[in-house]
Amino acid sequence: MQHPTPSSNKPPRPVASTRPARRGVTVLEVLFATGVAIAGMFGIASLLLMAGRQASESNRSLESQTLGHDWYNEFLTRDLHSPSNWVWYQDYEYNAGGVTIPPQSRSFQKISALPLEARLTHSGASVQRVRPTGKMSVCIDPYFYSNRFLRNNLGLFNESNTASWYRLAVFPHYDDDFNPIVDSASTRDSGLAWMDQPRMLRVALGSPSAIWSEKLVQEVFSTNSELVVSASEDDRTIPALRGYSLTPLGPNSTPIPTKGLSKNQYSWMATLSPLEEVNRTSEDYYTLSLVVMYQRDRFFDVTDITSENKPEGEGVTWVVPLSGNFTGGSGGRVRLISSVDISTSLGVGDWIMLSKFVGGRTVGGSSLVEAFPVFRWYRIVATDVEPDATLPFYTSDTSDVDALDTTGLTSDPYGRNVGNNQVWVRDVVLDGPDWDFNLLHPVTNEATGAVVTVPAPTTGTLVQGVVAVHERVVEIPNAGEIVQ
Repeated sequence: MQHPTPSSNKPPRPVASTRPARRGVTVLEVLFATGVAIAGMFGIASLLLMAGRQASESNRSLESQTLGHDWYNEFLTRDLHSPSNWVWYQDYEYNAGGVTIPPQSRSFQKISALPLEARLTHSGASVQRVRPTGKMSVCIDPYFYSNRFLRNNLGLFNESNTASWYRLAVFPHYDDDFNPIVDSASTRDSGLAWMDQPRMLRVALGSPSAIWSEKLVQEVFSTNSELVVSASEDDRTIPALRGYSLTPLGPNSTPIPTKGLSKNQYSWMATLSPLEEVNRTSEDYYTLSLVVMYQRDRFFDVTDITSENKPEGEGVTWVVPLSGNFTGGSGGRVRLISSVDISTSLGVGDWIMLSKFVGGRTVGGSSLVEAFPVFRWYRIVATDVEPDATLPFYTSDTSDVDALDTTGLTSDPYGRNVGNNQVWVRDVVLDGPDWDFNLLHPVTNEATGAVVTVPAPTTGTLVQGVVAVHERVVEIPNAGEIVQ
C-alpha cells in the first residue's frame, strides 16, 4: 500500500484577493452615523429641557412650602383673620329707610346693622340669592386691590356702570350669574345668564378711610428678596445697577432713592370658608386656604374689553363628574367645560377651587333665597394631553355623562343656548376633600316648611400661577355676628 507523502497533509495555500484593501467608509455609512448622532443630540436636548422645567417646578414647590409656612405665621400674628380688619367694596347702591346708599368701601358690621337689601347678590337673576349671615365666605386679597389703577378708579366698576360679565368685588371676578361657557369679553346678556353661583366677597385690609397702602401690602403679601437689577447686554464689563423706588421729601423737593425694588415674584391670598354650610346656624371655625402664587396676573380693567384686552388672571369652568366618588379624601376624575376664551394651560400640580350651593331657605316667606355655598381647593394630579375644542350640542338631560363623551357638550344646567360659542373640554383627575356633585340643592320655605329643589351645578375657579395651597382650620372671632 502506498502511503501519502508528508507534503499531502499541508493545507492549501490561500489565493490572494484581487480587490484593493478598504481604506474608508461609504457616504451612506457617514449619513447613517450622522443621523444617529443628531437623533441622540435631540434626545439629550429634550431631556435637558424637561429636566430644567422639572427643576424649576421643584424649586418653586420647595420655595412655596417655606413661604406658605412663613405667611401663615404672618397671617395669625397680624390678626388678619379678624373681621374687624376687613374692608369690602359695596359696588352697588341700595335703599335703607327711604335713603339711597351709594357705592362705597365698607367695614364688616353686626348682622342688625345692614338691611336685607344690602346683602343681595345684585345680579338680577330670577331667583335672587342673599348672602348668608354668620357664615360669610371671604377672600382676603389686598394685593388685588393694591393695583394703583383700581385704587383710584373703583367707581368705574360699579354695577350700574358696566355692561360686562366682570365684577371686582367678588372672587372669582365675575358676576354671580356669569355663564362659564359664554365668552367673558361679550356684552352681558340676561338671556344667557345662569342663576347666581357661589362667590366669595373679596376684601382688603384696614378701614374704609385708611385701607392698607400699596407699599404695606407688597411687604406683607409678596416676596421682597428678588432684587430688580439692570445690566448692559452690549458691554458685560459694566456693573449691574440695582433699582430703587424714589420718594420726594417735600412737595417741591427732588425725589431720593429710599428702598430697593423687588420683582415680587411670589404673592399670596387667603380664602376662608365655614366648616359647616348646610344650615343657618352660626359657624366660628373656618377652613383657611393660604394660596401661594408665582407671577400672578392682577390685571383688571373692564372699561374697554376686547378679546385681547380683558382680565385673564381668574377663570371659571363648569365641572362635571366622570369617575371616582370623591369620598374619603380619594378625589376623582372630572370634566372641565368652559368657553375657549378661558386659558387652557392646565398641568399636573395646578390647583382649582370647586364651589356650589348645598342648601338654602327662603327669607321671611319671600322669594329671596339665603343659600349656603361651599368652597374647596383641589390639586390636579393628572390631565388629558390637550383640551378638545368643540361646538355645543344641546340635549335636555344634564345628568347624562355619556352624552358628553359622544356629543361634546350637553345643555347647560339652566337650558341656556349659547349658539355657536366654542368651548373647550378637558378631563382631569383631582385630589382633595369630599365633594357632592348633586345637580340639585334643597330650599326650605320658612313659612310653610315645604322643600323645593333648584339647580346647583359645580363650578371651578382657575387662578393663574397657583403653586401651592396650605390649609388650616382657624377660629374666626365673632364670626356668627358679622355681615358684609
